[in-house]
Parts: sequence; C-alpha cells; structure tokens
Amino acid sequence: YEGQFREGTLHGQGSFLYSDGTKYEGQFKDDAFNGQGKINFSDGGFYEGQFKDGDFHGQGSYLYPDGTKNSGQWADGEYLGE
Repeated sequence: YEGQFREGTLHGQGSFLYSDGTKYEGQFKDDAFNGQGKINFSDGGFYEGQFKDGDFHGQGSYLYPDGTKNSGQWADGEYLGE
C-alpha cells in the first residue's frame, strides 16, 4: 500500500497492489475502498467508478476479460443496469 493513513487505517488517496497482480487506485476510508477509484484485476477485468465499503456502489463501468461491458448503477457489488 502506498498512500494516506488516518489513525492507523487506510484513509484518503492511495494504491494497493495484491500479490496476484490485482491493483486498486483511488480513495480509501477506514481500510476499505470508498469513493472514486479503479481496479485492474489479474484476470484482465477492469472496474472504474464509485465504491462503498469495498464494493462497487454508485456509478461505474466494468469491462470483463471477454470484452463484455456493464456501465451504469451498482449497489453493494451488484450491477443494477443503466
């Protein structure tokens, strides 16, 4: 992890690299992805948009490894549609 901390937690702007190569860049709050960010998954998938408590939440786009794309509203990690 490279970025900001608050009271010993990941909080503010930062980037986190997982051992499998997945990388998140964006905003953190209380050790979780919160706010605007983007994540590149090791399988080639990519999400850019809003997060809440570590889940896709709000407006965002997910590009799957096979080229399929979901853009629109997300809630608690679930795609709700355009």
